[in-house]
Amino acid sequence: MNRGKLQLVVVIALLASAVLACALPGSVQTTQYKVGATQTQTLTVSLPADKNKPIDVNLRFGAAEMAAGIGSTKLVEGSVQYNVPEFLPTVTQSGNKADILQGPAEGFQGTMPKDLVNKWSLRFGNGAPMNLNVTAGAYTGSWELGGVRFQGLTWVEGASKSTISFSYANPDKLDIFNFTTGASTVKLAGLGNLNFAKMSFQSGVGTYTLDFGGKLKQSATVDVKTGVSGVTIVIPASTGARVTLKSAVSNTKTVGSWNNVGSTYMTSKYDTASEKLEINLDMGLGQLTLDTH
Repeated sequence: MNRGKLQLVVVIALLASAVLACALPGSVQTTQYKVGATQTQTLTVSLPADKNKPIDVNLRFGAAEMAAGIGSTKLVEGSVQYNVPEFLPTVTQSGNKADILQGPAEGFQGTMPKDLVNKWSLRFGNGAPMNLNVTAGAYTGSWELGGVRFQGLTWVEGASKSTISFSYANPDKLDIFNFTTGASTVKLAGLGNLNFAKMSFQSGVGTYTLDFGGKLKQSATVDVKTGVSGVTIVIPASTGARVTLKSAVSNTKTVGSWNNVGSTYMTSKYDTASEKLEINLDMGLGQLTLDTH
């Protein structure tokens, strides 16, 4: 058999294997999701019996519009409007664990209808400490989580456009805040109020604002790793902060008063501040803006 015929046989064999794999039980199948009547599902996570012990809350949702605020007398409460049956959200709560879940554990695999409705409205309370784990798909969202008693916070979202604010101080100490996002536009505001010891921010291509507004109650370390993107870091003039560039950033702009030595930028309060903010930035090509006011 000559080489050309051998290559043709190999290609045919591979195509046949692919077709067979698609037909086998358990193989990955995509779904064309269909809309039905718009329904509303209410959600409630009650305060635990022991209000001094943190409760683990897992929140998972798909492509959606999210509006989240504070002021609930429960731990979490709200509602979801949806018109795809597979988007029915469920709440399970046992002891000091609660799950607010939408869709299968492996996520939605398929084509979303153009007239998809998936609107979330949530309110959070501060009656007990919380370890919150958020897993979100491609969505748009506005969050106000100031004053919520976070002791743990992990956030993973896909391609999104979101603003997440902490306008009031966290009464509890937060060990670490992990935030991971894909190609997105994200603004995190009032991070100084979150009272974290460590923060990790990882992202792909996008536009990101990390605003450390608020008053630090403890010294903190932030590790930022991002690809080709635009990153703005906002520091209050009263905060002692140092930003260290771990890679060669193509374009750095400063706004306000900064002391610059090589790859290090410090606010004027850094040397005298009792609580210091250390930010390590590993960034690809893009625009970095350091703003203090």
